[in-house]
Amino acid sequence: MKKKELCYKVLFPEISQKKLLLMLNWTIILTFLLVLKVSANGYSQNVRVDIDLHDVKFKKAFAILEQKANIRLLYSEENLPEGKYVSLSVKDTPVMDVLGMILKDTDLKYRVMENGLVVISPQGKEDKDIVIRGQVTDSKGETLPGVSVKIKGTAIGTSTDADGRYTLNVPDNSTIVFTYIGFLTKEISITNQSTVDVRLEADSKSLDEVVVIGYGSQKRSEITGAISTVGGKDIATITSGGVQEALQGRAAGVNITPTSGQPGGALDMNIRGVATFGNGNPLFVIDGVPVLSEGTSRNFNPIATISPDNIESIQILKDASAAAIYGARAANGVVLITTNRGAAGENRTQVKISRGVSNVVNKIPMMTSAQYIPYATEAYVNSGRAIPVSFIEPNLSKNLARSTDWQKEGFSSAVLQNYWFGVSGGNDNATYSFSSGYLNEDGTLPQSGFARYSVNINSDFKIGKFLKIGETLGLSRAVWDGTFNQASSPMRQLLQQSPTVPVYHPTDDGGFDGPRLEYSPVGRANTIGDFTLFENYRKQNKVLGNVYANIDILPGLSNRTSAGGEFSLDRTFSFTPTYVMGDRVNALAILSEGRGDENVYLLENITTYKKTFNEVHALTALVGFTQQEAWSTGTNVGVRTFASNDLRTVAAGFEQRSIGGNETGWAIQSQIGRLNYSFDNKYNIMAVVRRDGSSRFGSNNRYGVFPSISGSWVASNESFMQKSPAFSNLTLRASYGQVGSQDVSDFAQYATIASGVNYIFGTGQAQIPGSTYLNSGNSNLRWEVTTQTNVGLDLGFLDNRLSFVMDYYIKNTDDILVQLPIPTTSGIRRTNGPFVNAGSLQNKGFEFSANYQNKALGDFSYSFSGNISTNENKITSLNSGLPIFAQLNSGKQSAITVTQEGGEIGAFYGYVMEGIFKDAADVAAHASQPGSGPGDVKFKDLDGNKVINALDQQVIGSPSPDFAYGLNTNLKYKNLDMVIFLHGKQGQDLYNLVWADLNEGEGDNNATTEMLQRWTPTNPSSTIPRAVTGNPGQNTRPSSRFIEDGSFLRLQNVQLGYNFSSSLAKKLSAQRVRVYVSGQNLHTFTKYKGFNPEIGKLTEGSRSSLTKGIDFAMYPLPRTFEAGIQVDF
Repeated sequence: MKKKELCYKVLFPEISQKKLLLMLNWTIILTFLLVLKVSANGYSQNVRVDIDLHDVKFKKAFAILEQKANIRLLYSEENLPEGKYVSLSVKDTPVMDVLGMILKDTDLKYRVMENGLVVISPQGKEDKDIVIRGQVTDSKGETLPGVSVKIKGTAIGTSTDADGRYTLNVPDNSTIVFTYIGFLTKEISITNQSTVDVRLEADSKSLDEVVVIGYGSQKRSEITGAISTVGGKDIATITSGGVQEALQGRAAGVNITPTSGQPGGALDMNIRGVATFGNGNPLFVIDGVPVLSEGTSRNFNPIATISPDNIESIQILKDASAAAIYGARAANGVVLITTNRGAAGENRTQVKISRGVSNVVNKIPMMTSAQYIPYATEAYVNSGRAIPVSFIEPNLSKNLARSTDWQKEGFSSAVLQNYWFGVSGGNDNATYSFSSGYLNEDGTLPQSGFARYSVNINSDFKIGKFLKIGETLGLSRAVWDGTFNQASSPMRQLLQQSPTVPVYHPTDDGGFDGPRLEYSPVGRANTIGDFTLFENYRKQNKVLGNVYANIDILPGLSNRTSAGGEFSLDRTFSFTPTYVMGDRVNALAILSEGRGDENVYLLENITTYKKTFNEVHALTALVGFTQQEAWSTGTNVGVRTFASNDLRTVAAGFEQRSIGGNETGWAIQSQIGRLNYSFDNKYNIMAVVRRDGSSRFGSNNRYGVFPSISGSWVASNESFMQKSPAFSNLTLRASYGQVGSQDVSDFAQYATIASGVNYIFGTGQAQIPGSTYLNSGNSNLRWEVTTQTNVGLDLGFLDNRLSFVMDYYIKNTDDILVQLPIPTTSGIRRTNGPFVNAGSLQNKGFEFSANYQNKALGDFSYSFSGNISTNENKITSLNSGLPIFAQLNSGKQSAITVTQEGGEIGAFYGYVMEGIFKDAADVAAHASQPGSGPGDVKFKDLDGNKVINALDQQVIGSPSPDFAYGLNTNLKYKNLDMVIFLHGKQGQDLYNLVWADLNEGEGDNNATTEMLQRWTPTNPSSTIPRAVTGNPGQNTRPSSRFIEDGSFLRLQNVQLGYNFSSSLAKKLSAQRVRVYVSGQNLHTFTKYKGFNPEIGKLTEGSRSSLTKGIDFAMYPLPRTFEAGIQVDF
């Protein structure tokens, strides 16, 4: 990503900007580690304390000292003096001196170990430390890496390495605790042993895994709704890209489609179908902070600034009972992202480094000059027009000798770099996690790419017995180079360019050639020159996080108050230099720059009560208040005429072209309540209600109430099921609830006015400044409400090593929000009509997930997980009763999709192609089709009136797949491991608008090699229309000609890793060293002719869901190969 920043070059002439930023990044990391190391070694024993004790027992005195000085004391209660009490009052005294005062006149002494543990023992007993070593395995003898090994009652310990081995320095007669997720905890007493090998037993009660839900957590066995979990380990196998890419195909009912293959580009994400006409993306909540993404028309990914390496787990709340706690913004589902936090006694340092290369491998087969010139000449001859000078001598022979492959010239290998560093740990009183990352991903097109710098800090502190405070803080800087969203894709122009036009002209200003009449009859821009010379980027600095305080008021009763938000500063920059590209000349350089900031404030107060009665009745009640407020401001300025193309600042422009600004905001205030009841781990019920008030609606409809209720029956815990060993788990779930959407502009209820508009009056045509309506408002606008019913079944076998999850849902959305077009005679721009509640729709479908973990077969183990889902979408009503057509501004296309009662959202709409007119007799025998002749497309006369007109259009395809699926395989043999991930969709149609543009037959654009088989008088049976300029037969009108089967199966990711032996790791002072190679987007099995069969929404805004599956030449997805190393200390 090339930047010309003169100030930087003056200050640092010999250091690249990237290197400097990377140096600063690692300087911060090393400084943090140094401070952390010094603090860990010296702070606890040197701290000075104030303490006031009056006749307290020794155990209590020790507890108070531990709390005040943040140290750990190890002792046996049997050795404490009986009948003696401690009285002591000192101020600002070293903690070790205080401990000596407490032990005065007793037969006890203390000793500080190297790890900071303070051991208290009898005076006459010989103190000694024991170094214990051992290996931890499972019941089958398989080694277990990452097992926590701690001294009981302390936070001091270690974890096992890749071979399951550990070494720990402990006091004699202490107890060691071994813990590992999915296994039973084991305690071992140490008495003069030096080798302690441990075998852990699998915990068949893995259903007690804790799952993060909104404003809390819950045991998986008590889950009553539909929640999918994706763990950090699964996400880590996707070594490039972002969070959403890592989720593709991994959860049933979650459909993620890229809208651009550009690094850092946006993705279209839907949970359980498209439930609205506008932004169908779910609500993202990161560590409790909702991320701003609704009500905008962004072409970038709002969570691209998060490094997947920072993620501990992701929960996807799919049904209304799970998502209702988020009420007004949960209509499209909720994605909860939990970042890494430290754990007591598990001090870890981890470094990840990877590098890779990306290439576009799937290219469109385009004509060469030798193929294009006869084709274009034929088009002009067939229309009776003169042959252009570029196709006759003396230019013809030169152009035949020149054949530019614009894809080959445009695409290049792109380098990927990813660096990540993290430390975490703590003790019983404080935990911490710090990480820093740098990602630089170049694009396969010039001047395109993405860079991310990130720092994450999470910590938690216990203050006394009742108070806990902490923070979550994410700092990031992201840079997007280039603006390659699909709706304005330069890829379209790249493909259309004639092969007779050369790319470069070294002597011209800028060094690029361009359209000239001797090259081509059409003055099309040199897209590669534009890519290279034009500078476009967006920079975003963001802070996301919160601080909290949690106080235990009474046993079981706690209150948590948090404050935080999302704060970002954006800068957009565009510079068009002077240049000469053939006959296309730009004499005046133009610069546009925008600055904006968004500040989202979040305040929440949650009170929770938990109580278990008689060991079988478990009750959790939650009530709370939350308020979120957002304000954003923006300014933009445009200038032109510069003394030099290198002076790229606003101040250097001689002429001001434009200046503007805006300010907007919104607020939402909510009250929430949730009640969970569980009886004997068999019967669970959850009720939720949330009341939201939004500033986006008028006073009559400002508040909405969103309730839900759900329940589950864990039948496998019934006594009559205990006799049947077949089921490890048998749970039935059911839920019903409502969620809402406020996805409209900030002041949708009001008509808005724009100033700075000139009116012309009088005979002198004087321009008088004034104002005009910008948007029309709707004071009666109300909430969009989605009501969902879900029934589910969870099955587990073989100690839950084999499990299945099944869900069936019906999801009804009412009062759909959409911005309707308005007649231009109103004086308002056509696209700026009012937001209205347009109608209702229904989604219903089935989801199935399966997981299998084998028993280890010697050194070999494996696991499989897969999912499949279906969804049926139907419009149940439209308030006007009239269909909604989506028309594109491509200049040649009428409506391509229709949304109408009884149909689905955005169904493809057009004429039905019957074939090609073979000859004049065929034309005469067919229904009247004005302008058509032999070789043109023959369209079906649907209404039988012998005339082809607008009434002969119908639904011609569906952008929705019949089903989507994913399959993940994990293999392990000794130190080798492999992950293979595939995902796909079956039964979706795509509208190939790229083919419509390229194969229009006019000869002005280059065409695909498919047009070599076009109709000619000597090839009358062809299924490809003739070449003719002017398109007299309207062969490119929306029709089934451009509908293609978009089904695909993609080998999305393969990763092969090797864990070095523990002996080699120890030479590097590491616990684990792993190297790996991986490939992403390796191969796609499909019949689709375009770059990629995954096509997201084409447009943005309140009607974006109406344009899914239309291929307008999006930035191609590359194939990426990476190699990396991971070291754990």
